[in-house]
Amino acid sequence: MTRRVRHNVYNGFDMNYSLRLCKHMPRLLALVLGATVSIAAVAAGGMPSNDAEKLARYEQLKLPELVRRANANDAWAQFELGSRFNYGRSAPKNNTEALNWLRRAAKNGQPDAQRLLAVKLYNGYDIAVDHDEALLWAQRLAESGDASGQLMLGNMYANGEGSPRDLVRAYMWYDIAATMAQQDAADPAMQQTAVEMRDKTEALLMPEEKLVAQEFASNWWLRKQGVSLAARQKSSMAGKKTAGPKRAATQPAAPAKPKTPVKPEVKQPQQP
Repeated sequence: MTRRVRHNVYNGFDMNYSLRLCKHMPRLLALVLGATVSIAAVAAGGMPSNDAEKLARYEQLKLPELVRRANANDAWAQFELGSRFNYGRSAPKNNTEALNWLRRAAKNGQPDAQRLLAVKLYNGYDIAVDHDEALLWAQRLAESGDASGQLMLGNMYANGEGSPRDLVRAYMWYDIAATMAQQDAADPAMQQTAVEMRDKTEALLMPEEKLVAQEFASNWWLRKQGVSLAARQKSSMAGKKTAGPKRAATQPAAPAKPKTPVKPEVKQPQQP
């Protein structure tokens, strides 16, 4: 059987160039350009209005109250404090404190902190490039259902950044991102880009690899939706069993195993 030869270039499609331009990541664009994480920038990326309003309230907090809430493990306060230190907004710029508070917020599940950390560490803004940690936060963001994070994660797997190159995983996340963006009617461009990346990755996969990638994507999506196909599979198996000949209600008892005969003991005659 003839196997197709893999190439390191995606048929002329430079994945690194695409990621750095971030044309497919409107929610990440402001962060990549080093702009302040403002309400307008985040809301433009599709942040729910209630989250934008919440962020607005934290932006208005005085520093002492913000620090108090951040120390009380408030993830939103931790993100806002890290953002202020990161950009020198209402506080002196401090990269060490920015990373400290952003990481604490990201560990507490704050998506904007995860997004900022992923891009900051990937590109090395004010810090050393760390693709391993960038991959970690991209994974957290992707698992939460963020399409832009899923695209970034797909790119990193495709380029072998922070992980060995894994085209199966790259296809999986591109496919999920395309499905996720499809549900967001306000962002058809992201869906189109995710579909294009998925199709370009598919051209580099063997048929069996494509099936595995599709299975990964389908299982993730069904789990995220709280849907299980196990009931249908069990029903199908039950139907197959009932289709066969009916067995007797009671099984005949197995014949008793014959006992091993005991050899009679032979006594030796006594000596006179």
